[in-house]
Amino acid sequence: MPMSERQAFIAMKLFLEQFYAHAGNDMETLIADITLEADGEPLDPAAWSDWMRCVEEAKKSAS
Repeated sequence: MPMSERQAFIAMKLFLEQFYAHAGNDMETLIADITLEADGEPLDPAAWSDWMRCVEEAKKSAS
């Protein structure tokens, strides 16, 4: 199911809050973690799992 712009914004906020809680204010690490490799997967596979949890939560909270 597609996400609305509002749901995507909520997911981004949740993802950033989660990252900050685990890694602090390290933008360089965040960008590296979510950089997509040639195979389309993020450099840090856990980042994708974290993102998908945030997407699902945002879909539930903003529907």
